[in-house]
Amino acid sequence: MAMMLDLKPLQSQLKTSDAVILSRTDEEKAAHLTSKVGTGVNSVVMDWLDEPEPRQKWLYDWSHRRLGWGSSKIPPFILNKLALAAANAMARQRLARGLGLLGQGNVVVTDRLHAIILSWLGETPVFFVDNNYNKLSNFVASWLDNTPDLVHCANFSEALERAGEKMAPDSNAIPRQISTCP
Repeated sequence: MAMMLDLKPLQSQLKTSDAVILSRTDEEKAAHLTSKVGTGVNSVVMDWLDEPEPRQKWLYDWSHRRLGWGSSKIPPFILNKLALAAANAMARQRLARGLGLLGQGNVVVTDRLHAIILSWLGETPVFFVDNNYNKLSNFVASWLDNTPDLVHCANFSEALERAGEKMAPDSNAIPRQISTCP
């Protein structure tokens, strides 16, 4: 589904760092970031699991509770429409947040599949670190093979080194620093 999105290039967004490092914090984490990783590149480190509760979640939950009751004064087709409208609104909100995070940098370094897809659709170079069962490289080989701005790296250190090399000719590079989003 994500491959069907018609996105504007992420390059049009205001850049706050050279690289966005979107690193998993869950059980699928590919590798560990160390404090020394990223010192050559102005980068921001984050995972997008830490998001605020979507505004329409209450409507989605309310509709589903009523549908589960079996009998409600509100017809099921209306409850389904409300749940669908809330789900679509939450999806748009989540997409906008994700694009906003990825658009902060000139390149993306990640171990998340949807970060690869959204960055590729947004025409942003991606340096990715695979997990132990090669989920990302298998996807790229199947769907995005021979795409020059998708680079498989062995670890985050290599990914940031290669990202730094890609940005080296860029005179618009942002001064060095590394920060972590809350």
